[in-house]
Amino acid sequence: PVVEDPETFPRSYVEELRKENANWRERAHNAETYDATFEGLTFRVLNTPQKGSLQFDASIKDHHDGCLRYYWNGAEWGCSLYGVAHKKDIDLSAIAKRYGGGGHKQACGCTFKTLPKELGGA
Repeated sequence: PVVEDPETFPRSYVEELRKENANWRERAHNAETYDATFEGLTFRVLNTPQKGSLQFDASIKDHHDGCLRYYWNGAEWGCSLYGVAHKKDIDLSAIAKRYGGGGHKQACGCTFKTLPKELGGA
């Protein structure tokens, strides 16, 4: 039998994560994402309640400053902002804070009562 190192994740767990990541990438490839300028930055945008930045991997291009995911939760619009590998110097949390949210420089979020016009709101 294979004895797994106790300092690492079990092989079965890692395989499950790889499958899940592959599923997210496939969904992102098939999802309807679009570009939008919001707060002076160009975002790859996706309207989905699914969490995580992996949804964007397949659609990120050099001109994107970040990724933005939004969704309606029944009471307000949730918004998550994710940084992109080629522009790590951008502090997206400054945008989230302007809307009452917060988080890390490259992964943060906020909520909106009404969806901003730049993202398709009225």
